[in-house]
Amino acid sequence: MRVDHLACPCFDIDGTHRFWTEVMGAPLVRAESGERWLLLAFDFAGVLIDYFVIVGEQRPPSRGRDEIRHYGLAVASPAEVSAWKARIAASGAETWIEDHGNDEHVYFFDPNGNLFEITADEWTVRSRGFDPAGTARTLAAWKDKVRAAR
Repeated sequence: MRVDHLACPCFDIDGTHRFWTEVMGAPLVRAESGERWLLLAFDFAGVLIDYFVIVGEQRPPSRGRDEIRHYGLAVASPAEVSAWKARIAASGAETWIEDHGNDEHVYFFDPNGNLFEITADEWTVRSRGFDPAGTARTLAAWKDKVRAAR
């Protein structure tokens, strides 16, 4: 099994089209519609990023940088992370860097308020390897802390 696509709400059709085709370099590969919806699908490095416009749907209030739900993207090198940050910032999108210890991650909002992250392959959890025992300890300690706080 693999991820086929990401689905995002769309509140700005023109801004979304311009952002993904001009800034991110992702061609619009599919558009279809029904009575109350429009789908725009962009091919970004082999993953489809689908945007749905639903008639009458309102954009929810922004949680800003406190938003947790996001889409994580990875590029080959830290230099590419910096290049993408500059490119996205030049488009007018809000971008910021978070230091996750030994690495930096670029975050940005698309024109619809969806949050994306870009990191380098060498900084991803997958590239660092998994630690099942350490993971189990962290989870158990968190559960103990929550139970103790009750």
